Parts: sequence; structure tokens; C-alpha cells
Amino acid sequence: MYWVQVKQNKDLQDSDDDKFFETCEKMIFTTCETKMIKMNQTCKVFASTKLYLINIREDNVKYNYNCKMDTTFGSKIKIYTLKIKEKKSDISQEVFIPSITCSICIVLLVIVCVLLRIDIVLLYRSITGKDETIADGKEYDAYVSCVYDSSNDVEERNFALQNLPNILENYFGYKLCFLERDIIPGGSTVDDMDSYLEKCRRLIILLSKNYISDKAMYELESGMHKAMVERKIKVIVIEFTSLNERIKVMPESLKLLKASSRVKWRKNQSFSVKSRFWKKIRYLMPAKPFEPKMSYSCEC
Repeated sequence: MYWVQVKQNKDLQDSDDDKFFETCEKMIFTTCETKMIKMNQTCKVFASTKLYLINIREDNVKYNYNCKMDTTFGSKIKIYTLKIKEKKSDISQEVFIPSITCSICIVLLVIVCVLLRIDIVLLYRSITGKDETIADGKEYDAYVSCVYDSSNDVEERNFALQNLPNILENYFGYKLCFLERDIIPGGSTVDDMDSYLEKCRRLIILLSKNYISDKAMYELESGMHKAMVERKIKVIVIEFTSLNERIKVMPESLKLLKASSRVKWRKNQSFSVKSRFWKKIRYLMPAKPFEPKMSYSCEC
């Protein structure tokens, strides 16, 4: 029994270009064959020969590899042919298209969640009835720091003393703390500010061109210290007007606040309780279930 390399489409009787293989050595470096003969317990002899194809090239597909057995009764041949494996793409079309589609859907879902995160959170709070104000020892949902005696800007005064409490308290059900409205007169203003800040869950700072009085600035500095250093309160900054003219007088701590804590008042675009402005205010305020009233008023 032996192996022969024969060119394809060649007469089997013609052996001019036939290649016979040598017996393999211990270390196999080239194509070779091994032979084995063994006898079992019944004295039957079994013979086999194996062909090892080493360093195959594309030219090898031009040949057949014949396993030939010559006996006194004739010869038998088993022919083996090599084929080049078809090259396939790393990812089949059946897998590639669903994978790309799934990836695009995930990216779009992430983008939608980022863009609508406020609406999603508010919807979740509404469905679950989540309430972060239970048993936290606080009396007010937010302390409002603003300018009360702004005679130069009627719009700012109306927003601070009418629109803001009207919507947050009367419509959304939050409880706000205003210095001149809720603090009992006769005590120390500084001590009253500190004690009432301790009772509040949020500090709402109404930043405007007129927010430069000593009283308001003390509220700001005291509240920012509790927020940035003591971590006892969270800050919500309402940018009522452009602050470019007054930004130099603002403390550095205010500049360190994240942009997500800032809400810009856009006048006509922000009046509706369903506007982006009030949604973000609610998003930054503590979660609290409420039943919206059918009517509300907002003066401009």
C-alpha cells in the first residue's frame, strides 16, 4: 500500500509524472507517508498507510492523491482530490444586517432617553407615586433666594413673588420658603436664614441683574456652602435674565455648579406649566406626588 501524486485528467496507466512519497521521519517537514502493519490475536494481518500533506499550495489542487494497494490478485485505487475552500466574509449577510439594525436601534434608544430623560423621569414618578419627602425631617421643599424689593424690574418681581409660588405651590403642590413671607419678624435675619435653610430640601436661586443686594448675596453664599461643602441641600439656579453684566460679582462656587442644575427662563416659551422650563424645575425638585389643578394663573 502506498500513495501516489497524479496529475488530474491523466490516464491512470501513464506513470511518467507520478510522484511517490518517502517515508516520514520523526520530524515532519515535507509531504510524506507512514506505513503500519500489525497482527491481532487471531493471526490476521492489518496494514495501513497515512499520507501527511505539509505546506500545501494552490498548485496542489491540480493533482489527485491516490491510495494504491497492489496484491497478487490485482490492484485497488482510492482517489482523493483537494479543493480550495471558498472564502466567506467574516460576518455573513444574515448576521451582519440584524447586528447593524440592532446597534442602530440601541443608539437611537440611548439618544431618545438622553433627550427625553426629564419626561421619562417625570412619567416614572407619576406612575410609581414616588415621594422623596417622607420622613426626611425637612419642612419645606425649597428655599427661594431672590430680590424682594426690585422696583426697577416689575417682571422679575412678579415672577419671584407671584408666578413662581403660584405654579410650584398652588399647581404642583410644593411648599416654598420665602424670607419676607414665612420667617417671623423680630429675630436675627442671619440666624433665621440659616435655620430655615436647614429645613429646606432645595435652594432655588433666582439670578438676575438685580441680584446683588447684601441680603440676597448672604443667602447665596450660605446656601452654596451648605450645598458644596456640607452637602445638605441641592441648588437650582433659575437664570431669569442674562448674567453677562454681573457675572464678576458672583462667587466661584456658583460657577462650579453643573449645567444640569441651571434652568433658563425664556419668557413666553416658559409660561405654560407644560413647558420645558417647568418640567426641568420639577425634575430638579424632590419627587412628590401631586394632583394638578384644572386652572392656574401666570402673570407676565
